[in-house]
Amino acid sequence: MLQLARQLDELSLSDTARLSTLTLDVLTAALADALEAQNAVPPHTRRRALMARIHAFIRENLGDAH
Repeated sequence: MLQLARQLDELSLSDTARLSTLTLDVLTAALADALEAQNAVPPHTRRRALMARIHAFIRENLGDAH
């Protein structure tokens, strides 16, 4: 999240809007998980949040030889 905030001026308006939606989805899913209220999160929000976490994991581990 901090890295995204540092690069906001480099993003297009449509990228910023899309990232805003994904950020809210991830935060919603994380808060619901912390509160054990996962069923309160709409399925499409859970899917987008999961995809964002998967993509982040891949980016973080792409160069890892293990």
